[in-house]
Amino acid sequence: MSGPSKSELQLLLRAGTPLALASLVQTLVGTIAVAVAGRLGEGTLGAVGLGSAVYFTVAVLGVGVLLGIDPIVTQAVGRGDTEHARRALAQGLVLALLLCLPLGVLATRVVAGLHGIDLAPETLGSVHAYVWGRLPGLAPFLGFVVLRSSLAAEGRTGHVLTAAVAANLCVLASAPGLAEAHGPLGIGWAESLGAWVQAVVLLGCVRPRGLLRLVGRLELIVPMLRVGVPVGLALVLEYAVFAGVNLQVALLEPAALGAHQVAITWVGTLFMLPVGFGGAAAARVGQALGRGDVASARRAGVAALAIAVGFGAVAALPFLTIPRLLASWVTSDPHAISLALPLMGVAALALVADSAQAVLAGAVRGAGDTRFALLASLLGHYGLGLPVGFVLATRGGLGTTGLWLGLSVGLGSVALLLALRFIVVIAPLGRRAERCEPRSRESSLPAPWPGPECSPHPSLGPETSRLHP
Repeated sequence: MSGPSKSELQLLLRAGTPLALASLVQTLVGTIAVAVAGRLGEGTLGAVGLGSAVYFTVAVLGVGVLLGIDPIVTQAVGRGDTEHARRALAQGLVLALLLCLPLGVLATRVVAGLHGIDLAPETLGSVHAYVWGRLPGLAPFLGFVVLRSSLAAEGRTGHVLTAAVAANLCVLASAPGLAEAHGPLGIGWAESLGAWVQAVVLLGCVRPRGLLRLVGRLELIVPMLRVGVPVGLALVLEYAVFAGVNLQVALLEPAALGAHQVAITWVGTLFMLPVGFGGAAAARVGQALGRGDVASARRAGVAALAIAVGFGAVAALPFLTIPRLLASWVTSDPHAISLALPLMGVAALALVADSAQAVLAGAVRGAGDTRFALLASLLGHYGLGLPVGFVLATRGGLGTTGLWLGLSVGLGSVALLLALRFIVVIAPLGRRAERCEPRSRESSLPAPWPGPECSPHPSLGPETSRLHP
C-alpha cells in the first residue's frame, strides 16, 4: 500500500470509528425500549414494535433528505470556506424543522391506516400512544442528523459518540418510570427525551452562536433537496425491501419467521458499523473534491471500500463458524435455532454486500451523485434481488433461504453498480490529477488544471457546481 493510500486509510479509521460506534450505540435505544415494553406485557411489546416500525419508516425519509447537506458542507470545509459550511449547517437545521410537520402528519396518517388491519383495539390504541410519544423527538432527531454531518465534515466525530452514549443513559434512566406511569406513551416520551439530549449535546459542540444570522435567504435549501431527496427515497426503498422479505417469509414459510428474525437481528445490528464509515467516506470524498484534489477523493473511496469489505468479511466469520451460538443469543427456541443455521451462511454473504453498498453510497454522496444511487437501488433490489429471491423461494423450493439469497443478490448488485459509478467518475479524474500535480511535493495544495487534459470530468462538474450557488 502506497504512503498516501495508507494515510487515507488511517484518517478514515480515525474519523469513521466514532461514527460507527455511535451508530451501533444508537440501536441500543430501541433495545432498551423493547426490554421495558416487554415488562408491561406481550400486547405492549407488540405495539411498541409496530409503532417503532411506523416511526422509523417515516423518520428515515427525513434522514435521507437531510443527508443532502453532506456534499455541501464537506466540500465547503475542503476548500476552506468556513462561512459557507456554517451557513449550510444553519439552513440544514431550518430544513430539519420544516420537515417535521409533513413527516409528523404522515406518521399519524400511517397509524390511522392501521385501523384497516385486523388488530385488537387495545393494540391499535397502544401503537397510537407510542407514536404520539415519539413525535416530540422528531425535530431533535432530524437536527442531530444535520449536526452529525457538520461535525463529520470537520473531523470532530468523537462528539457524536458522546451524544449517543448520553442519549442511551437518558432513556435507560427515564424509560422504566415513564412506562410504569404512562404505558406505551411513556416509552415514546423516554425515547424523545433521549433524542433531545443527543441533539443538545451536539448543538453545544458546533458553536451555535451566530448561526441564526446565517439562515439568510435559505438559498441552500433547494441544493440540499436536490441531493437529499434521492437519498431519502433510496433509504425508504431499501427499508421496504427488508419489510417485503419479512412479509414473504410470513406468507410462504410462517414457521421460519423466528429463524428469519435471528438472521435479520444480527445483520441489522452489525450493519450499523459500516453505516458510520459511510458517513466518514462522504466527508473525506467531499473534502477532497472541495479542494480540487480528486486523487485524494479516489483514494478515500477505495480506502472506505477496503474497510467495508474487510469488516464484512471478519464479521461474517462467526456466522459461518459459530452460527448456533449466535442464534442462541437471540432466541431460546430450539426449532427456530435449527431453522436459522442454514440462513446464517447466506446472511454472512448479505452482510458483506450490505457493508460495501453502505460505504460506497457514502462515497458517491460526498460527490453529490445521489440520483444514480437511487437508480442503483431500484435496479439492484427491485429489478434483481426481490424477483430472484421469490423465484428461488417458490419455484426453487428454497423457501426462506431463497429469499435471503435474493436479498444478497440485490445488495451485491447495488454495491457493484455504485463501485462502477465511483470508478468511472472518480478514478479517471484521479489519474488525470496525478499527472497534473507539480513535481515538487512540498506544497500540499493541488496543482491547477491548465487544459482539457487536467480539467474536471463532465460527469462531476455540473453535479457539484450546483451545490454552491
